[in-house]
Amino acid sequence: MGEKRRISFEKVMGIALLALMIIQFLMLVYFNLKLDAQHMDYDSSWVYLKTAMVWKEKRFASPNWAETTNSFLDLPLPFASLLYGITGRLFFSYGTSTLLVLIGILTTAFFILKRFNVKKLGIFVVLNLIICPYLTNGFNQIIELGYFNCVLAGPAYYSVRTLIVLLMILEYLNIQEKKKIDFIAFLTFGLCFASGASSGVFLIAMIIVPIIAYSFECMFIKNDFKVILKKESIYAYVSILFVILGKLFASHILHLNIRDSGNNWTSVTDFWKNFGAPIQGLLKLMEVFPVLDTDVSVLSARGIAVLFPLFILFVVFISFLFASISIYKKINEKTGIVPEVLFFVNIIVVN
Repeated sequence: MGEKRRISFEKVMGIALLALMIIQFLMLVYFNLKLDAQHMDYDSSWVYLKTAMVWKEKRFASPNWAETTNSFLDLPLPFASLLYGITGRLFFSYGTSTLLVLIGILTTAFFILKRFNVKKLGIFVVLNLIICPYLTNGFNQIIELGYFNCVLAGPAYYSVRTLIVLLMILEYLNIQEKKKIDFIAFLTFGLCFASGASSGVFLIAMIIVPIIAYSFECMFIKNDFKVILKKESIYAYVSILFVILGKLFASHILHLNIRDSGNNWTSVTDFWKNFGAPIQGLLKLMEVFPVLDTDVSVLSARGIAVLFPLFILFVVFISFLFASISIYKKINEKTGIVPEVLFFVNIIVVN
């Protein structure tokens, strides 16, 4: 009887999560195709303008404009510019391009989860978390750099970069299992080149260095130098090469000064501030405590409402503990599959 109830519960939850995912996706479709123009800030207005300018001048760099941070080659902009040339509708074209990238993110995440043998219920949970708008703290009309505007809608500054990271993880897993390189590798090489020409060494820090670090860890664990010469490791080395080639292309051919060229090392005083930033970001994302207001009474209606996100944070913390135990067991088993610890190394490297 207990098994039947569990199956029935999972079925109902699966249907509910699927329905929620469809509703959230349809809301994103509506926003991207109908509301983009009403939610422009200073930065995104230039992204949309450049989309039109690229099509009109038929080039990504021009003496007629000045790039402030990057060339936007690793944004939905290039394909949006092409669509704009076909449809003549700027915001519709950009929104469509953003949605196509989002579909790519969801599809790639789905296959990664399948590789880790995650059940359908878990997959639906993760996909819902990816497309959740997370707009608890409002929308900043001056410069909006929240998750919603950076990944799901609007200019989607980090959507293509997120897709590249996920594609590289998927391809790394594929090479490990099949011992051969497929078309995804060549796709990621091209995307690495575009990202290198736009965001510089961003991808190297975000995903490539953690992959190489994992390869060296395996080399020491197995006491075998050949581990760092396997095809999946070579894939990471070649990816670095394409990022660097893209950066050189931007500097010497397009004559662009990418922002990462002026970045400096973090000082000792700022190190712990950066280290705690992800925790602060999580608290802000879930609105566990007031972001700016400090006069919110604990026993007021708003103060009592904080208990719900606080409970969710507690659930996240417990889930983290269970995930950590699962990671430890997988490392001990030495299954040969990239353990989830890769993502923790990823966070450490970026911070």
